[in-house]
Amino acid sequence: MMSESNLRKNEKKTFAGQSGSLKILVMDDEIDITNFLSSFLEGEAHSVKTVGNGNDGLMMCAKHPFDLAIVDLIMPDKEGLLTIFEMHEKFPQIKIIAMSGKMPLLGFDYLQTALQFGADACLIKPFATDELLDTITNVFAPSA
Repeated sequence: MMSESNLRKNEKKTFAGQSGSLKILVMDDEIDITNFLSSFLEGEAHSVKTVGNGNDGLMMCAKHPFDLAIVDLIMPDKEGLLTIFEMHEKFPQIKIIAMSGKMPLLGFDYLQTALQFGADACLIKPFATDELLDTITNVFAPSA
């Protein structure tokens, strides 16, 4: 009998009009998070590159055709909100998932602002891998 995770791995998903694999950029200054997400997403048959800040992420987007960027909101050099805003303006074809710990600062909701700046979805850290996969699927679902 096949487990749910094995069934999920054997499914042939379609994202953005292509079958199966996405080109994903992960932006986070926490190396443990970028390593984990890279390893996990590559295990799901996606191609993944990682960077530690928004400046490097924007430069990487200019050089490589990504389908999806997963962007942490708190990073050095160029924080996530400004990065998302610039990505949305310069690379509108790239879907964006913002991620951050739950941290409303003086009533300011960074994840809600990320949506207003161009993110397609948000994840609150820590999140489960199934939640990540569901969010990716939803981001690429055809609009109703």
